[in-house]
Amino acid sequence: RTVAVGTKMNQNITKCLRLLENSQNDSEMFAALLIVAKFVKSNEVDDAARRRLFDAIGFTFINRLLITDKGAATIPQDEQFKNLAITLLACFCTDKDLVKHSEMTNKIPLFADIIQSCASVSSEIFDDALQCVEAMSDVQECLTGLVSAGVIEALGNAYITQKSGSEKAFTVSLKLLKTAQQSGVLIQEPATKALDLFCYVFKSNQEIFKFELTKSIHNFLQAVEINGLGSAVKCQWILDLRCGLADILRSKVTVDQRRSALGLSSFLFSLIGLEWMITSKTTDGLSDIKLLQLMLRLTEVEVYIILSRTMSDINSNSEFLSVCYVIIETVVVFLSKDSTENILCDDDIITLQQVLTRSLSTVIEFLETCSASEDASSFLLAPVMLATLRVLGVWLAEYDLTSFGDVCNVLPFVLDIALADHHNNLQLELKSALPNPHVIQFLLPGLFDLSAEDMVCKALLKRGNHRVIMEYMNYLINRFNRNKAGDEEVKLRMCWGIYQNICISERKLIVQDEPFDEVFNSVISCQLRDDELQPKSILDYMLLVSLLINIKFHLCSKLENEKFVSVLNRIIATLHKTCVPLHKSPKQFVTTQWEEILEVWTICFQELSAIGEASAVAHKTMSNSEQYSQLNDVFKNSP
Repeated sequence: RTVAVGTKMNQNITKCLRLLENSQNDSEMFAALLIVAKFVKSNEVDDAARRRLFDAIGFTFINRLLITDKGAATIPQDEQFKNLAITLLACFCTDKDLVKHSEMTNKIPLFADIIQSCASVSSEIFDDALQCVEAMSDVQECLTGLVSAGVIEALGNAYITQKSGSEKAFTVSLKLLKTAQQSGVLIQEPATKALDLFCYVFKSNQEIFKFELTKSIHNFLQAVEINGLGSAVKCQWILDLRCGLADILRSKVTVDQRRSALGLSSFLFSLIGLEWMITSKTTDGLSDIKLLQLMLRLTEVEVYIILSRTMSDINSNSEFLSVCYVIIETVVVFLSKDSTENILCDDDIITLQQVLTRSLSTVIEFLETCSASEDASSFLLAPVMLATLRVLGVWLAEYDLTSFGDVCNVLPFVLDIALADHHNNLQLELKSALPNPHVIQFLLPGLFDLSAEDMVCKALLKRGNHRVIMEYMNYLINRFNRNKAGDEEVKLRMCWGIYQNICISERKLIVQDEPFDEVFNSVISCQLRDDELQPKSILDYMLLVSLLINIKFHLCSKLENEKFVSVLNRIIATLHKTCVPLHKSPKQFVTTQWEEILEVWTICFQELSAIGEASAVAHKTMSNSEQYSQLNDVFKNSP
């Protein structure tokens, strides 16, 4: 029983230890415990002394307290003894070695029963059991036992009773969910049971507790990882949750209460999409699409109110503005899916699009106001600006606009923000190995399509704001050449499309513009650095086209003659090596890729031929190349 004590204990503790260790029977042990309670204060006991006190009491005595027969007292003695045993365990549960002891872990079902029966036990014994469970939730060896014994469900049940200590029970449940998932313990079943309970009460409760549950369910869902919910759309809790949210959003409630409901909806959208709101069937008289319309209209109003304020007020509401943006983004993406037509009728789709369009107009007006402000430069890196650009990018990527005027008016300012963010992220990446998301990446899909329009292309070039596209392309080229995989390829392909559109519109920029020069230097550097130019993807060929376009306009002014000839020969060899055999046997590629590959190869060859016509050195190099001759035959015979 002896445990080394690292610090000197005072006289009271020493005397109490002696009494406990010398107790010959339970009566003497009780008397010793009373003396301990009277003379030993918690702030006088360090961890070592606390453990020695417990060892003097021992699990054997505590186990006897838990199994003592009933007496004739009004409160059965076995309950009194059990309460004492639980209190003793709670007093010493700060010792992690003690908490993971088998004698402690085998009492988890007892703690779960006490918490589950919180309405019929005293507040003191409930708090003690809760304290033990909270201590165990920090110890990995206890987590599986806690989850399998139903502690998560018990804590949820205790929370909805709203009795003293119920809020702490909910806090402990969040803590247990987090630590259990981090340790790989499966929590889907108990988490779903707890959500079933919360959401049923959320649906049926018509008191102020309903609004508290809005926040609590939100916090609970945040604690559960997405793969811990399984197929949430089919669960009963999501149906009940929808009913409860409909009650709140249709009612006259406070701003905070309405925003909490929208916040929960927004989080669910980001977690499992919005299909649960469309497909769930209810008996509340509100059709599926009407609830979504109501939510979107409320979001539209909130966005308008927030963005109409001063920048300081907008920043103070930035968290909720992000909530609104998530709802807007999710609906935009949902409506862009082909499958949406099978779920919603045309009138419903048009109604939702009209609401989204009004929200976009508010966003654009906000950007116009900011761009005209004397303090515009101070807004560039504001979080609310970056969030606003993201939702704008989602809209531009998914919808064909009948008029580009409004977008073109704010595009220079938008690109100013994107450039400032790009430069800021480059600085941050020097301090961290993990790259930060660049806001320009959210604008690329929309700009990829819109840059083919003359009006948009001119807006891109206004004040030289295309620099951010070129700089980001250069940044991605360097990342792609280090790791030919991942998101870099998708983003680079979009940058390349914008690059091509600008080249078609303003060819003189290729030889006059510094950003274009940087892209050229980056591409040519990568190609000259490789021992063998061997494209491994469509993107490699796209970059090859960029290289050829630059060479065509720069010719020998950008390369020494020896390097110029070397690069041309290697490009010819690469096109020959990959194009000639694959043209004969295209089945080596996935069918859907073949046309795209052939199209980009064709552009490569056309640009290569143009270089031969513009440069005597290039013409001589190609004339002496048998591989170029074979390439010429292939492309002449291509369909």
